[in-house]
Amino acid sequence: MAGGELVAAYAWNSSYTRLMTEGILTWCDTLVLLNGGAASDDETYDYLNAALEPVVGKYMIEEFGFGSANRLAFDIADQAMVNEFGYTDPRSLIERSMMFEMWDPSVKDKSIAMFEEVKAALN
Repeated sequence: MAGGELVAAYAWNSSYTRLMTEGILTWCDTLVLLNGGAASDDETYDYLNAALEPVVGKYMIEEFGFGSANRLAFDIADQAMVNEFGYTDPRSLIERSMMFEMWDPSVKDKSIAMFEEVKAALN
């Protein structure tokens, strides 16, 4: 694929550095508190605090190529990977990113149907 026969590709963060020359597809994700959720406040905040620990961010960087909401995660993660993913210069990373936008419902439906066909073919 890196030979140039692809015009566009969609891949996990850890793959983009081998393929992408024009930018990366980027999105921001969130953790939320659901109104009326089943967990107690203590359980909820235990989870949120754990998810934001630097060691969890390190794992997400090294295993999936994801960024982290905790800047300390970048300090303890493998620095070669941090550099490869462009996390040493967040401003530059965002400038060359293409923010992921919600799909038109008809496109989303076609994509889901195609994904289900591929899954069925693999079984």
